[in-house]
Amino acid sequence: MLDHWHFKFEHWRNATLISVIFMGGLAFGRMVSITIDGLPSVAFLVGTIIEILFMLWGINNLKVESKRIELK
Repeated sequence: MLDHWHFKFEHWRNATLISVIFMGGLAFGRMVSITIDGLPSVAFLVGTIIEILFMLWGINNLKVESKRIELK
């Protein structure tokens, strides 16, 4: 019954990698914009911080899962 929740590691890894690249790209673009244009409104600054945190969280998840796979 719960088989539909089961996922393949390869799909999870690729989806997480794409999310890291996407969030990193958004954060990088915003940081370039901050450098060129100056500080944005608080909402965009919070968005930048959240994008950086999601990118770092994804990188951490990829590292943890790759170590878990190596131990098996």
